Amino acid sequence: MSSAKKRKTVDERRVFQKEWTDRFFFIEERGKPFCLKCKRPLAVMKKENQKRHYKINHLEFKNLERELRKMKIEEFKKTL
Repeated sequence: MSSAKKRKTVDERRVFQKEWTDRFFFIEERGKPFCLKCKRPLAVMKKENQKRHYKINHLEFKNLERELRKMKIEEFKKTL
């Protein structure tokens, strides 16, 4: 029997991608993804977690045009 080593998120070296701000309304705050709309951080820096959060909680922004979407992002950033 071999002793399997548990994976740690620190060892995976995940980094925030700037495209996540435009697609899912997230920014990086203190090393964690932070939702601009509901002002809640997520535990892990993974695209799928942010995508799931966006689809479940903020789907009303799905059909916004590019310029309107950027305006909303800037508006949310100002409220921080």
